[in-house]
Amino acid sequence: MITNRFMQLLLLLSLATSLVFAAPRNVILMIGDGMGQDIVAAAGAYKYGADYHKFGGTKKLTLETLDKHYFMTTFCNGGSYDFTWNNGNRDYPKNGATDSAAAATAMASGVKTYDGAIGVGPDKK
Repeated sequence: MITNRFMQLLLLLSLATSLVFAAPRNVILMIGDGMGQDIVAAAGAYKYGADYHKFGGTKKLTLETLDKHYFMTTFCNGGSYDFTWNNGNRDYPKNGATDSAAAATAMASGVKTYDGAIGVGPDKK
């Protein structure tokens, strides 16, 4: 005959197992608007100064200690991005920067769209 104590132990073991092996219920993805590598480096320099790893120190921001990092481009459909800033032209970002709606659509769906559009492709669907 199964005792009450045995049932309690079985329930406790079952609960502990489900907590250990359970998949996460929720995932929160935070995307900083305009948050490129230079912004991360500026934050690290602000927080750690000379101790920041980009200056030869050992300190890193928590997000820099993650195992994987992914990067993407968010330029609008038909556009492109010149990583040299058009050979150092300080006005380049003003001339071809993607607006937040088109960038958010690219990030959320993987589809590039035109500036001023959100949640639709270049064919307006």
